[in-house]
Amino acid sequence: MRSYFFPLFVLLPVSLAYKWEYYWITNKRIVVRKGGLIGHSIQIVPLERISDIIVSINWLEKLLGIGILLVQSLVGQYAPYVPFGTELRLLGLTNSEEVHQLIFDLVKKEEGGRKPPI
Repeated sequence: MRSYFFPLFVLLPVSLAYKWEYYWITNKRIVVRKGGLIGHSIQIVPLERISDIIVSINWLEKLLGIGILLVQSLVGQYAPYVPFGTELRLLGLTNSEEVHQLIFDLVKKEEGGRKPPI
């Protein structure tokens, strides 16, 4: 009789650690939801706080046809586990340059609608 418990004990921690990420880009904010079987987290960055957007595509990502978008904010919340001190990372985007342009246009539109300080 074969034991099938070993693969179960090997695969269970891997499936619990795996996270799914969902992104929403609205006309006011960017929302990133990371979740798995154990828990989830939600990060929200208003467009008015975005100071820079970086597209990162290394050789492997280029081969796979994906890219990473790094969103930096004016507030400067530094996360040591994220490169360049960015506030958000949008991973595995197949159209990272289009999403970059979309966010850039939304930020410019948001800046144009703001009233200057008195």
